[in-house]
Amino acid sequence: MEKVNSEEVFARIEREIAANPGGAVAFDGDGTLWDGDVAEDFFFTLLQLNDFRAPAMEAMRREAEEFGIDAGGDGAALAGRLFEAHQAGRYPELRCCEMMTWCCAGWRRGEIHEFARHVVRERNLVARLHRPIVGMVEWVRARGVEAILVSASPRSIVDAAAEVVGFGPGQTEAATAAFEGDVMVPRMAGPVPYDGGKMVVLAPRLDKRPLYAAFGDNIYDVAMLRAARVAVTFLPKERLLKRLGEIPGIVELVPTQG
Repeated sequence: MEKVNSEEVFARIEREIAANPGGAVAFDGDGTLWDGDVAEDFFFTLLQLNDFRAPAMEAMRREAEEFGIDAGGDGAALAGRLFEAHQAGRYPELRCCEMMTWCCAGWRRGEIHEFARHVVRERNLVARLHRPIVGMVEWVRARGVEAILVSASPRSIVDAAAEVVGFGPGQTEAATAAFEGDVMVPRMAGPVPYDGGKMVVLAPRLDKRPLYAAFGDNIYDVAMLRAARVAVTFLPKERLLKRLGEIPGIVELVPTQG
């Protein structure tokens, strides 16, 4: 895999823009735009708060019973047990992503939004930003190209984190829980942008426009990276490195020295 600096990535995207106007650039969040996982930031902060309301409790008990997990205890104990079962391979990753998305069922939109902003501040996301990738986002915007943040983390925390990087309403795709009126309910409103699901949500948004470039760091970004004309990784995880052969022309961004 070729290692390139920011200027080379800019040049490659610029060539695609010149040849095919009207496209977009997609960025993964966790591990790419920032260090760590904002879904876990949100979930573990909620465990500490232990404010799991009746709709979430009922749904988590059903999840536990379906997978043979102890369904007893309070909300924090039950939610923590589901997460531990996922880590042990007894609770599917996609189902765990969904549970972490609707775990605030019973909360109102405003409550969730303010809690997510609190998590971003408490977990010091600003200090965890990957500046070379933030620089890419800023360059894309300055060039007048649409920048899209695509994450399998819950929309509440993704949108709060996205604000820090300058993404506004409508510029993110994330795991989204359903609402009835103003209240979250324990089900999904659409597919999780996870693995191949990233292109499931991106394809209709692009509507045949070119995806100039995609930035990712992990195995779950493979489909998105393959779809991009310029595929870029930054601090790639081992699981992605094992599948580089599936992504023609992928390059690794390395910070410019000095």
